[in-house]
Amino acid sequence: MSNLASKAVLTNALEDFASDAHTAGRGLQRLSAKMRIAINSIASFNLHALCTITEAQAKGLEEADMTLHRTFQVSMDRLSLQIMHVIAEATTTTTDLDRLEDRLFEIRSLWFTEVITTNVELHDLLWKIWTRTNYGTFVTVHTC
Repeated sequence: MSNLASKAVLTNALEDFASDAHTAGRGLQRLSAKMRIAINSIASFNLHALCTITEAQAKGLEEADMTLHRTFQVSMDRLSLQIMHVIAEATTTTTDLDRLEDRLFEIRSLWFTEVITTNVELHDLLWKIWTRTNYGTFVTVHTC
């Protein structure tokens, strides 16, 4: 049985922290997956673009220039889209981590309040013991 004055509040704060930690963990996993998808997508599209440009070069300079321009534009559009997805997920994950940090601060504050309360109660108890034992009369112990 606990003697903590704020155990219900601390219990709720710890439960909220655990829930937010779970959410933040899932968010980090999603962010990692989106980053892998973006990198794989960009790499595969770059390979496709290289093949397309090589084929166009075999057909002639004018065809190669048009293909290069078109392929570059599509490549930048795809890159931009992938980066936007990663940034959106990173923003959500950052928000989750900030919430987790706030919960941790709340738990620390509750702990600190509990430490202060416990120390005050301890000092009160010691004062009561001190005043009931002849107002702190010292007993001298002699050693041989």
